[in-house]
Amino acid sequence: MLFRPASAAAAAGPNVTTSPVSVTLSTQPGTITSTRLALRNNGDAPINMSLQLDTFSADGASGQARIQTPPANDASISWVHFSQTSFTTQPNAWSYIQMTINVPKTASLGYYYAVLFKPSISVSLNGANTNVINGYNAILVLLNAVTPNEHPQLQLASFSSDKKFYEYLPTTFSINIHNIGN
Repeated sequence: MLFRPASAAAAAGPNVTTSPVSVTLSTQPGTITSTRLALRNNGDAPINMSLQLDTFSADGASGQARIQTPPANDASISWVHFSQTSFTTQPNAWSYIQMTINVPKTASLGYYYAVLFKPSISVSLNGANTNVINGYNAILVLLNAVTPNEHPQLQLASFSSDKKFYEYLPTTFSINIHNIGN
């Protein structure tokens, strides 16, 4: 449980929902593909929002998504365009953004984007010893540039169950799969 002094209490931050959680797009190099992203303002006041395009990768054996700032030389960031990069979302309403990716002929395999929805808010706190936490909703977008050199392949790394024999259902299995493709 987290406690904070009454003097540090602040107004609640924005309450938003993004949809979908993730998107998978598959296309041939040299084409344009797009998807619609949505944000709902669940609060009772308008919120100014801006978009930030980052990348993500799978972190360790768990595969948890790790969002990161793309390196300056990542050309795939320049392929992405949004219908708008800042907007005001009204209370209890959905706002829609069109994400368009102009995939060049040189594209190959997978590109992993994270679209961050960043509220423009200011927090006023009454105490001197306070912490402010900034958090953003993100939609993960996987772009698969389908090429002849693509080799999807999985390998069963481990399989186990919580019992040696089962007489009745339910059962519990633990499966670990390793991606050995490219």
